[in-house]
Amino acid sequence: MIRARIAELRSKVPGAAEEKIVEILQQAEFDRKRVLSSLDRLSQAAEARGQFSAAIRVEELIGKEHGMFVDRTQMVGADDPNNWSDEVLDAKIAEAKAKLEREKASGQPPALTSMEVN
Repeated sequence: MIRARIAELRSKVPGAAEEKIVEILQQAEFDRKRVLSSLDRLSQAAEARGQFSAAIRVEELIGKEHGMFVDRTQMVGADDPNNWSDEVLDAKIAEAKAKLEREKASGQPPALTSMEVN
């Protein structure tokens, strides 16, 4: 991990001495430990005061830093017409018809969409 970070920093800072890079990384690790320690104290204080939602949020942040929790966004093919509800299909059809009417009224040729090109 450290060697990869050193290589990354070397590419960003040509000619940087390895000692300086190691010093920067050590400072970052110190700051990380300090922040985690502070978060731990804040979590305990919040819990002692009965502020459970704040304590839970702090524990969540600590867990995320340790890779225990990951923010995820799940895409279930929202762009796939096969997954659209009837209401969405009806709205898309109405939108396409309105667009076609506007283009006809303006005298411009209809624009190709990505669905038509594929």
